[in-house]
Amino acid sequence: METTLACILGFFSGSVLWSDVLGRLFCGVDITCYGEDGNPGAINALKACGWKLGVPAAVLDVMKGFLPVYYFALQKDLGPAALTAVMVAPIMGHIFSPLRRFRGGKGIATTFGVWAGMSAGVLAFVLAAFLALLELGKWALHLPKGSRTDAVGTVLGFAIFTLYLYVALPYLTMPALVNWALLVYSHRKELAAAWALRY
Repeated sequence: METTLACILGFFSGSVLWSDVLGRLFCGVDITCYGEDGNPGAINALKACGWKLGVPAAVLDVMKGFLPVYYFALQKDLGPAALTAVMVAPIMGHIFSPLRRFRGGKGIATTFGVWAGMSAGVLAFVLAAFLALLELGKWALHLPKGSRTDAVGTVLGFAIFTLYLYVALPYLTMPALVNWALLVYSHRKELAAAWALRY
């Protein structure tokens, strides 16, 4: 019963797209009209309204993943299936937000929040390190900037993070794989476009 409640609370916590809400409340703009991808996330809030809105939006998107996982997963002894469900619920809420007809954001900031909540912040820094190394690699290889390249970097970076967990913390492999699949889904258009450019 407690796991079910945790999943419900996590999903609805994740479904509040703070970047979109703050953009409408304080700037009077639809942030999905900004950027290449029309994403209701913190990057487009930053583009639409600057750092004064982008930073709080990003923090709230992280915290809506952090709080339910920190309370229900980190401090409880859950089995693999229950742990996976509790951890991915906020990410699913963000990607499939019922407040936007089940078409939400990419889930990146919420993913950071979930992994920070699971490890009191440690794993979020590990994930950030993998993504930063990929960004450095893209810069060194002079790859073009844009949502397609960012999508490939995000999905590849999280795949490496999942392999790290498989070796270092195998009990977290299942939630990582489900999280990775959700990121692939939320970036599917950009990934398809990047694949098409190869031919």
